[in-house]
Amino acid sequence: EGSDRGAADGACFVLPLDNPEDNFIKRLRDTVRAGDILAALDELAALPAEGQSAMEIWMAKAKDYLAAEQALAALAASVEE
Repeated sequence: EGSDRGAADGACFVLPLDNPEDNFIKRLRDTVRAGDILAALDELAALPAEGQSAMEIWMAKAKDYLAAEQALAALAASVEE
């Protein structure tokens, strides 16, 4: 009965709607899903050093991805010539 007390007496938990960290993560995820890796890297570059440190591995892989994408585009262009 104690575990249901909050619901029974009308109490509820409200999470903030405008949590800046959640908004940042959602925006970043949407940017990546849209395929704009460069914009995602720009967003991450604006983070404080500790945030960048936490994303260091992902950022390195994203940069490798962009380099590979550019190399593939250059290869495709050279084949078309």
